[in-house]
Amino acid sequence: MKICIDDGSTNIKLAWTENGERRNAISPNSFKSEWSAPFGGTQP
Repeated sequence: MKICIDDGSTNIKLAWTENGERRNAISPNSFKSEWSAPFGGTQP
């Protein structure tokens, strides 16, 4: 069985094959809405 996972910034997406049929699942991640960590573009 192959399982593909994309742990994106807003949702976790899963895809797999079950009995020859493609299956998908999407689950919101655990981050608070409108929360983000600063990344790049700033000097320490």
